[in-house]
Amino acid sequence: MGPGISAAQKVGGEERGCVRYCRCSSEETTKMAKSRLTTAAKKIGAAMGKADRTAHVTAKKVAKASVVAKAELEHVAKQVEALKKQLAKSTKKLKKALA
Repeated sequence: MGPGISAAQKVGGEERGCVRYCRCSSEETTKMAKSRLTTAAKKIGAAMGKADRTAHVTAKKVAKASVVAKAELEHVAKQVEALKKQLAKSTKKLKKALA
């Protein structure tokens, strides 16, 4: 530091402490803003992609589970029909035995 300049530096005629302020052109400022927006857009896109993939995987799992559940339901329906027939036969035999 030279004589007459304190710990706080003078930048552009104004005393600003230890921080130096960059006087960027409007073109550089625009580029920096676009860069930040691009970075933010990438992060948002990545998050949306992850969420979309998660939803897709979950939907796939639900579809598989529904196919299995449908097959099990058909199997149970067949068992119920068989039990109905068996009950009808048993009822018929019981009525004959009691008559």
